[in-house]
Amino acid sequence: MKTMRWSRTDGAGIEHLVLHEDAEGATIESVVAGENDSVMYRIECDARWHVTRVALRLAGGETLDLRSTSGSNGAKHASTAWTCSGAGLFRRIWR
Repeated sequence: MKTMRWSRTDGAGIEHLVLHEDAEGATIESVVAGENDSVMYRIECDARWHVTRVALRLAGGETLDLRSTSGSNGAKHASTAWTCSGAGLFRRIWR
C-alpha cells in the first residue's frame, strides 16, 4: 500500500490518495477536497493496468459508477463496453 497527499500551490485544495497493488491488479482510492466541492473516487484496474471500474461520489451523495463489461483479453486494441449508474452526475460533469 502506498499513500500520497498533495495540495494545490494556491492552497485551494488537497488530495489524499491510497494505492493498493497485488497480483490481481490495483485499486486507487482518493479524496479530493476543494474550495467549494469534495469528491471521493475509486479506480480499479486488472493485472495489466486496464481500468475495469471508476466510481465517484460527491460530498452530498451524488454518485457515478462506470464498470467495464468486457475485458481486453490481451488484445492490443480490444473494444470495451461500459455500464453506467448515476447518469445525472455524468451529464453534469461532462456538459
